[in-house]
Amino acid sequence: MRMVEKNGQILLQGVSCFDLGRTLDCGQCFRWKRCPDGFWEGVCCGTFCRVRQERTVLIFTHTSRRLIRDFWIPYFGLDEDYTTLCRNFCTDPVLCRAVRFAPGIRLLRQDPWETLCSFIISQNNNIPRIRGIIERFCSLLGDPMEKGPPAFPTPERLSSCTIEDRAPLRSGFRARYLLDAAQKVSSGAVNLKTVDTLDSDNARRVLTSICGVGPKVAYKLNKLGIYTAQDLITYFPKKHVDYSSRTLIKNLQEGEQTTVFGYIKSVSVFNTKNNLGVIRVKISDESGSMELSFFQAKARALPVECFKLR
Repeated sequence: MRMVEKNGQILLQGVSCFDLGRTLDCGQCFRWKRCPDGFWEGVCCGTFCRVRQERTVLIFTHTSRRLIRDFWIPYFGLDEDYTTLCRNFCTDPVLCRAVRFAPGIRLLRQDPWETLCSFIISQNNNIPRIRGIIERFCSLLGDPMEKGPPAFPTPERLSSCTIEDRAPLRSGFRARYLLDAAQKVSSGAVNLKTVDTLDSDNARRVLTSICGVGPKVAYKLNKLGIYTAQDLITYFPKKHVDYSSRTLIKNLQEGEQTTVFGYIKSVSVFNTKNNLGVIRVKISDESGSMELSFFQAKARALPVECFKLR
């Protein structure tokens, strides 16, 4: 690869086996934004830049040759020989289909702390909502930068926050996990800089000491017969449940998985003798009505108000 400067921009020429858009929009990072002029702009480790791709050329602005060489090339994984890797992958029929399906995606070398927080936030979530939580997270707690959006909040900044400080994040159960991660990283109980030097068992032990980074996902994968990365890559879902088709309430069948649209008519809440909370919701559509029951450790007023607002 070769760097040249032209019209105030820095061109990195000779980039191969790389698709900038696919890499930044595949769900492995959440702080890159595509602009109307075709540039992507983002922040990592307090470093901002704008970049776009024209075939085998990456065009950078708001950065320097030194940062491109020392930071952005490693960040995008451009110092790895993906051409040879993909050629080796294609000797396996399953991996070959994956390479052909999504060519040009590279693994980003992201900041470990940001990666940990993104993983916690992404649990039981979707990409647009993950982006929203992380954007609020950075706007609320990140230090302002001279160029671009705020920096990613430090673990020290997050660990000093009160519950009220974190409320605008609207991150749900993940808020407690983020705080636990921040406290353990800022105190030195977990050293993210040395995790990659440990063997798999010790690295797993360190990371799973953080709330929200536990064995539950591994247990669910193991039930499907997935124990290694190879198992995951070669596993294919056996069925697809379509939730886009609507069923009227009067046409519901016992044991059926489907989607119902209705209006909430009433909400009630009570606790059983065993202190199990029950929220009972009555909904109706043009064909009839039905009651839904939701269970939790102890019924509270907040979920009731949320249901009423919906």
